[in-house]
Formats: sequence, C-alpha cells, structure tokens
Amino acid sequence: MKVYFSRKATINRKATLVKTQSVSSLAAGGRLVISVKATPTTKHKNVVAVVDSAGAVAETNEANNTVVKALP
Repeated sequence: MKVYFSRKATINRKATLVKTQSVSSLAAGGRLVISVKATPTTKHKNVVAVVDSAGAVAETNEANNTVVKALP
C-alpha cells in the first residue's frame, strides 16, 4: 500500500509519497487502519491511499483500490 499527499484527488507527478506499507492480505470489502506521521504542505489538499498499485493481485474490480480524503 502507498499513501500520498496530493493537490488533486488523484496521483500525479506532484503528489508526494509519504508511506509505503506491505499488506499480506486484505479480504474483499476489508479495511486496513494505518498511521502516517507526516505533515502536508499548504499546497496538498488530499491524502490518497492505494492498495495493489502495481496490479499484482488479479481482481474482478481493479477500480476500488484507491481511497481519497480531503485534508482539513
């Protein structure tokens, strides 16, 4: 799993990778709680978490691997 601070609700070249964490398994519809100790710049407006970013796990729905939350 990778966690980014981003200006937009997507990962682009200006997004900043703030955490990488191995996930041994995650059931369909499962949840994962993580902690990130990093401070976003004033330009970053979102935190974006992506599981299976390399597409290593075959899934019936590849579109549900990203979660975006606006930073306060």
